[in-house]
Amino acid sequence: MNIKTLALAMGLATAAITMSNTQAATQILDQVVAIVDDDVIMASELRERLAAITESLEARAVELPPEDELIRQTLD
Repeated sequence: MNIKTLALAMGLATAAITMSNTQAATQILDQVVAIVDDDVIMASELRERLAAITESLEARAVELPPEDELIRQTLD
């Protein structure tokens, strides 16, 4: 193995290690859950809206629908 090949192999190995360390540190902050017309609905926005609706319904002593139905109605 010549010096150039060895240097290239070491460079590629270093890059692979750096990339794997970077990927391990990556975390998802939010996700798109819907696109309505030109608006993007993020998961955090949906959670906030669901919390507000749930609080409002509970304050009025209204029975909550199943969670999947509440999510669907909120997105509609």
